[in-house]
Amino acid sequence: MIDPLRTRAVVVGIERYDLGESWNLDGPALDACRFVEWLLAERVPAGNIRLHVSPLADNAAEVESHVAGRLDVRPAEFGPIRNSLLDVGEESSDLLILFWGGHGVRPPTEFTHLLCADARDRDRSNHRLDLLLHIMRTTAFAQHPRQLVIVDACQADVPRHWQLPVHQYQDADLVRAFRQQDTLLAASPGQSAGNDDRNRTGRFSDAVLAELSWPDEGRFDELYQRVKARVASAEQQPVRLAFLQDGVEQDVWVPRPASPKVVPLTDLTAYRASAAASPGDGRPPVDERYRVRLDVACCLDRAPGLAVLAGPVEPDYAAQLAAALTAAEDHLAAAGAVEPEAVRRWLVLTPSTGRPPATAEEIGAEPGWLRAPVQGAVVTGLTDVRVAGEYLRAIRRLVPGLAVLAVAGPERAARLARTLELPELLVAAFAPVETAGRPVPFPFPAGGALVALVAHLRAYGAQLPAVAGEPPAIPDEVDPVAWAAQVVAELNDPGHPGYDEAALLTSARDRRPGLYPALLAQYAERRAAPGRLTSLTVAAGTDAELSYWLTHATEPPDPAREMPAPEVVDALAVVLRRRSLEAAAPWAPYAGRRVSDLVTLPAAAAPGLFATASAEVALLAIRCGLGEGVEPAAVEHGPVRPGAWALLVQQGITADTAKWLSGLDDHLRRLVGLRPEDLSVADREALAAIRSALHPMLPLPHAA
Repeated sequence: MIDPLRTRAVVVGIERYDLGESWNLDGPALDACRFVEWLLAERVPAGNIRLHVSPLADNAAEVESHVAGRLDVRPAEFGPIRNSLLDVGEESSDLLILFWGGHGVRPPTEFTHLLCADARDRDRSNHRLDLLLHIMRTTAFAQHPRQLVIVDACQADVPRHWQLPVHQYQDADLVRAFRQQDTLLAASPGQSAGNDDRNRTGRFSDAVLAELSWPDEGRFDELYQRVKARVASAEQQPVRLAFLQDGVEQDVWVPRPASPKVVPLTDLTAYRASAAASPGDGRPPVDERYRVRLDVACCLDRAPGLAVLAGPVEPDYAAQLAAALTAAEDHLAAAGAVEPEAVRRWLVLTPSTGRPPATAEEIGAEPGWLRAPVQGAVVTGLTDVRVAGEYLRAIRRLVPGLAVLAVAGPERAARLARTLELPELLVAAFAPVETAGRPVPFPFPAGGALVALVAHLRAYGAQLPAVAGEPPAIPDEVDPVAWAAQVVAELNDPGHPGYDEAALLTSARDRRPGLYPALLAQYAERRAAPGRLTSLTVAAGTDAELSYWLTHATEPPDPAREMPAPEVVDALAVVLRRRSLEAAAPWAPYAGRRVSDLVTLPAAAAPGLFATASAEVALLAIRCGLGEGVEPAAVEHGPVRPGAWALLVQQGITADTAKWLSGLDDHLRRLVGLRPEDLSVADREALAAIRSALHPMLPLPHAA
């Protein structure tokens, strides 16, 4: 039984923000007061409640009338809220409640940040939700065995340029201690939480207050179901996260938004590499001759398969990759290249225990997922290579039709591929990570990050100067942003050893692709001249990298101050034209004639203009964002069969390429593996030639 007299609560409602009037909300402070009144009515002592509100001027008198003479009203700023949380942590309770209403924002690769009333442009003070929930499950809250967290805030994406500081709650390491913790969130990742301005209340808070009853047994699953029934819609899907009994962490399935955010197809480039390669063999793990795209490699092969991807360990990467592969499947189905009953849905699987599953149900995917005849799984969270190998074998045995893509850090991925006796692995070439607002405590001693990078790249054959002593290793789990920030800070030190920074960056891209995007972003944000121009030159190798560099640059490149090589100028003009005519204008006079003519062309004049252009001009128009009316089937691409693969590897499975595939005859579609059927000897020979163009034989690694 939960005793109201032994219940403690921290209640937050923020309507007015220092960010400006456009951020004001009408209702959260009043919802907080109504929640306090419910607590008091249930006999929770006023001294056990800490109320933090920042009301609108029009609501201030009503807030005062709710609490007058019963409890103090505290500021809803970061410091006072933090102090209340830590003070409560030192107390004890049968039930600890945190109620929060206000603005929430979610950077693309991070967790939700709850903005405080003192958030302003130069310091958007906030409490990061995942860190807050974590500390509440440690010994800092040792005397609070049951916890309820209610958050009525958006989880909508924020612009990449936003700086969101992350504040720690305590400096000392805290021991994890089991707590029964229920968290009810108003919206799913990527969604907004609705506010009823007319009635001055949040839709989620209003539903919670309507359905609340005293939790005698400390269970909140029924409350969640009732609130969800009141609120759920395509635009707002409440979420429950639970850490339950027996010391087992159980995250109740979190539905993604109705239209999940998909990795841009330009980010799905990968390379096939030999799993037997090892440091010191003089050959990089990736090579342009073995370039492929993840959507092509995973979706065109309709047989169940198992592949290992050396890729980023960023939290959202696996979810975004699964969404991108599902989108590719949908494109194939729309083109009639895959039968509807064979279309895969790709979901993310994360091992929840230290042992492989014994039954299909123990895999723990979305309900109903296992009943489908064919599925795909992106598996992440693989920390122990031996256990990971057992887990992957088990899920393929338990779900025979399953296609599996296992994602791990570079070193662990190579070991995992060898453990599974796979001849090769895939290496993600460029998967952008969000760097703005990330904490950057340097992970190495002074000077250590740059030395560690150089030594690591030399081990893989990079032509860089030797380093003295025993340099530290770069673990797979290193925070890429913190590591990259330290590398660039050391490069900005005039006393650092001289390195060929172009070689340093290109070697990092080839040999440590999981860390390269963060390094490129830090170069764009923080590197002093001339290293900044060097990084711009390296980034200009692909439109995706150059666009990423421009997104993170502290200030855009200016031809009056820095003039790169002609091919870099062309690439800059093309990528900037995709953004706007005005953005490309400063570089147009310095670009080659063909590029200059294209980037100064108004969009209104482009439709249909390049429908019959040469392959080179048509591709350039597509890169500039002026390719409307260009039919892939009309673009010259040499022999049609190898051309099919070339276009897919170039563009991936998009709506355009799916439409193009639908125009191919059945014979060719059989050859590219879209409809597996019995093939003649001639067909098989043609198929072998086509696939060798896409998947050339990997060279054997050098003898040890």
